[in-house]
Amino acid sequence: RASGQFAHPGGFVVLTQEGKIARYFFGMTYPARELRLAVVEASQRRVGSPIDQIFLLCFHYNPITGKYALAALQAVRISGAVTAAGLALFVVAMLRREKRARPAAPK
Repeated sequence: RASGQFAHPGGFVVLTQEGKIARYFFGMTYPARELRLAVVEASQRRVGSPIDQIFLLCFHYNPITGKYALAALQAVRISGAVTAAGLALFVVAMLRREKRARPAAPK
């Protein structure tokens, strides 16, 4: 350019430990949750809290929007598994309770 200046978008790149690009962030503001999940993924899930790990099971990066979006099918599978496990624990607890409450049979 004649003015010697260049116009380019602001942003930064999150890299893996091997130096590969994990995520691009464009613009001037970066949502904390998006950045946190990008760092967790780039670190091959060795960084971040257990909540972040669970969050990544239900949210996946959408390269079109550049954000993490709810993976509905995955979320339904996980909530179904949690519900089934909870019901199984409830049934087992009720069966044990009933067994303890039953009077001993006469001899």
